[in-house]
Amino acid sequence: MARLAIQFFLMFSVVSGFLTLSAHAGGKGVIIPPGNCGFAIFKLTPQTESSIPFEFIQSVNGIETQITVNSNVIGPPDFIVVDQGDTVSFTELPQEGWTLEDIDCFEGVGVEITKTEDSVTFECVDPAGEVSGAFCGFFNRVSADKIPTLSEWGMIAAAAGLGLVGVFFAVRRRRAQAV
Repeated sequence: MARLAIQFFLMFSVVSGFLTLSAHAGGKGVIIPPGNCGFAIFKLTPQTESSIPFEFIQSVNGIETQITVNSNVIGPPDFIVVDQGDTVSFTELPQEGWTLEDIDCFEGVGVEITKTEDSVTFECVDPAGEVSGAFCGFFNRVSADKIPTLSEWGMIAAAAGLGLVGVFFAVRRRRAQAV
């Protein structure tokens, strides 16, 4: 969990630095014009160091496209710059072997964020100042094999017990018929 917090802090630092640089005319990267908003997402898979591609559906004002976001990439993310009143959403598509654990967001001025279990929607409400934007991190973990819960273990034990009782009575009946 500490590693996850450190990775999120590093990504937050990189993105907030990127926003600061982008706000100035001499900065490198995407310039977010006054009156507009910039949105981005990033992926973290704390259980692995490697970069893994994850598929998303990106919707900008209802126009959907499929994009690929690589996990554990430290660096400026791709920004979507939109006008006031526009909406951008990102929905993570299921990927075999991975489970979406959490979505953490940083919300800037003039932005509203709505999260669901597998998506996030940004709305550029009222951009104030030079930089209005937000970003969210999608955190995934490796899916573990299904381990029975305590109640499932109880049902397994009850079924095994009933099976043993059935075998006991069958053997006893067979012995009684043999005599």
